[in-house]
Amino acid sequence: MSKFDFIAHNVNLGDGKFTMDQAKHQPLEETERWKAIERSIRLIYNPEELLSARVVDLGCLEGGYSLAFAKMGLQVTGIDAREENLEKCEWVKSHFNLPNLNYIKDDVKNLGNYEKFDIIFCAGLLYHLDEPSDFIKLMFKQSNRMTIVHTHYSLEYDSFYDNRRLSFLQKSAKKLFNLPNYHYPQKYNYRLSDLVEHEGYKGRWFFEFPENTDQKLIESNVAASYSNYKSFWHTKSELIRCFRDVGYVSNYEQYDFISKFTGFDYTEKHDRGMFVLLK
Repeated sequence: MSKFDFIAHNVNLGDGKFTMDQAKHQPLEETERWKAIERSIRLIYNPEELLSARVVDLGCLEGGYSLAFAKMGLQVTGIDAREENLEKCEWVKSHFNLPNLNYIKDDVKNLGNYEKFDIIFCAGLLYHLDEPSDFIKLMFKQSNRMTIVHTHYSLEYDSFYDNRRLSFLQKSAKKLFNLPNYHYPQKYNYRLSDLVEHEGYKGRWFFEFPENTDQKLIESNVAASYSNYKSFWHTKSELIRCFRDVGYVSNYEQYDFISKFTGFDYTEKHDRGMFVLLK
């Protein structure tokens, strides 16, 4: 068992030890998600290039992906703003002899303060930012070749949220005449805002915590945003448009990470996808 309480990354520490309960959580490096990420990288980089390629893991959380990259032979930098997350990362690292793995305590919004990276890995982070379009521009600027983004997006037509504006009579008529909804029936309720425009792109706001939340509470919420109380989720089409606008010449969405653990309804239920972007 781990000396820390891990919430996301089940890492195989060796000697039969894992950071999470194996009966409930698949080891990270055995997941279809990790295998899909590794496949994409090996499609772009040959084995010789991998040994010198530099990757940054943005918002590295508990260090599971950083570790997996390092075991591939990549030169890895993990960045996270929370001390608790970095303590977990360093503890995991201590179980391995990987001098090519390093961590930095910083807000990912300061990515421009560092040298360029060959690969930028942005998973579970973009939807925690209040200015994601500007951050996509920053990632493009700081990437030599490849960016992987795994993120939530919002729907342009989504009665899950938009029905809140309907009157009682309108809702009754919708039900009576069986008018269509525009969301997946079992979709998770993220309590998003109405559709708005922000940074020149359409999307919806996700409220992380009250605006005046104490910093100690923010620090303790290890999987939430760090320096903004609300985050903006592009619609999927606007997200793709933003990728194109900033200059990525090729982008494609991966579906090969879908498995029995996520289900074939994953992208519809969670409005989430994995995108590979190339300069």
